[in-house]
Amino acid sequence: GYTFDPHALLSEPLMANLCTSGNEGPRNAPVWFLWADEAIWVWGSKNGSSVSRRKADPRVAVEI
Repeated sequence: GYTFDPHALLSEPLMANLCTSGNEGPRNAPVWFLWADEAIWVWGSKNGSSVSRRKADPRVAVEI
C-alpha cells in the first residue's frame, strides 16, 4: 500500500495558507514556507498584517 511521507510533501516548492485571527475575524493568506528542523517557517514583514495579528493572538492554522 501507499505510505504517506509528510517530510516529502513539505520539502516540495509549495505555498501554504496561513490562517490568523483578529478583531475583524479569521483571515487567510497565501504564504511561502520552509520546512526545516521539524517546523514550518513562514516569512512575513514585521509591519505586515499577518504578523500584527499573530502578535495579538499567536494561535494560527497552516494548510498545505
